[in-house]
Amino acid sequence: MKFKDLYEKGLDRKVNPAVSASDLTEETVMTEIVEYVFTEEIVVNLYNILLNIKQNQGSHVGIWINGYFGTGKSHFLKYVSYCLDPHYSELAFMRLEEAIEDIVHSSKGGMTKLDDFGVSMSEVKALKKWYSTQASIKMVMFNIGDVHDANSNQALAFTTIFWNQLNARRGYNSINLALAQYLEKALDDDGKFEEFKDYVKSKGYDWERNISRFAAGRLDMALEMASEVDPKLAIDVIRNKISNNDINVSVEAFAAELKEYVDKQGSNNFRLLFFVDEVSQFIGQHRDLLLQLQSLVKRLDEVCESKVWIACTAQQTLEEVVSNAGGSSTNPEDEIGKILGRFEVRASLQGTSPEYITQKRILDKKGEVEIELAKLYEKDKAKLDAQFVLPSSYKTYTDKDNFAAYYPFVPYQFQLIKKVLDSFESMNFVDKQVKGNERSLINITYSIAKETQEMEVGEFIPFDKFYGAMFQGSM
Repeated sequence: MKFKDLYEKGLDRKVNPAVSASDLTEETVMTEIVEYVFTEEIVVNLYNILLNIKQNQGSHVGIWINGYFGTGKSHFLKYVSYCLDPHYSELAFMRLEEAIEDIVHSSKGGMTKLDDFGVSMSEVKALKKWYSTQASIKMVMFNIGDVHDANSNQALAFTTIFWNQLNARRGYNSINLALAQYLEKALDDDGKFEEFKDYVKSKGYDWERNISRFAAGRLDMALEMASEVDPKLAIDVIRNKISNNDINVSVEAFAAELKEYVDKQGSNNFRLLFFVDEVSQFIGQHRDLLLQLQSLVKRLDEVCESKVWIACTAQQTLEEVVSNAGGSSTNPEDEIGKILGRFEVRASLQGTSPEYITQKRILDKKGEVEIELAKLYEKDKAKLDAQFVLPSSYKTYTDKDNFAAYYPFVPYQFQLIKKVLDSFESMNFVDKQVKGNERSLINITYSIAKETQEMEVGEFIPFDKFYGAMFQGSM
């Protein structure tokens, strides 16, 4: 039997360890759901977030998800969204339930972290039922660095970005706020927006693709077409507002806009969620940006009655972000530190094992293969024990199940390559983002598995394979 015959998922599929919040193609979404790897920590964090959004009883509506670069923050954020999306929630919850069953089975009657945090199959099924039959959920997801206009007013950065992304979710343009509010929204309120876009198309233009040209040099043409579709529009007023960019961009104005949007949904079980990726990188050491985010979360909670939530991913804990911006996480009177109370729901992915995630995504075996490998381990256990005599801090095969899980790799290799990567990073041999994290391990392991797929069962992958051409490519 060759190595390529061992793996359940095969080696001819696309493996993308770098998850992008903006990539929502059907193929990508299905892969991210089916191949998502659950740990006890991830199940607890996922349950906690879903429960809090449903209960809607917190005093604030911020969710902070932190983890080092490459620890799966974006993937986790997207998985939360899949549980809330009517198109994918059935499959996403099914995988979550399977993970709970596996954890309970593996515990063999012992206590798990799920027990400590009140996570049970019945509670998860109840959540699934509520989200699928009673809740009305809309989501806005974006990487804040990707959508930020560096030329915009920094003092209004968060409010402008959130407002533009809300407009994109409503089908309006996300680059000209005045045009969106005074023309597109006015048409939409009159039930004429789709008719308007069709009319523009009949004249040989694509409204969405040519929005910048219309806003800059063909505004009169756009307004003329709009008036033909919706004669009630006050075209002269709209022209003046857009031409002068006469719009109040403030937290208060945005909160009022969201309040109107939420009220139109007409349901106490409606939730609007902003999923914002890589917030800490965007904030950096900018005190003003952190204060903007704090003000935004606080006011949206007050005005929208906890129906609008903001979930952020970050490489640092919120306490670290506050400290970097010159604030105090221990002084309750500190102006910046008050943001800690705005984000009551926390999820840390820093404790997630990159080795375990890599093993499950890449090295999972076929059922019949597991049986054969277990037999091989029992037959050659003495030889294996003699072959892999390692310092106590490094792991070798612990039993037949562990052997079946990691073969043809050896567990110590993942520990050692993480230390090598971290050392290379500390000596500036590689980019600082290339550390012994989940993303790096998945890249390297998948490359090696493909390179060695023609080797025969009975052989082992030597550690020097980690230094081949694929190693450079993975970094």
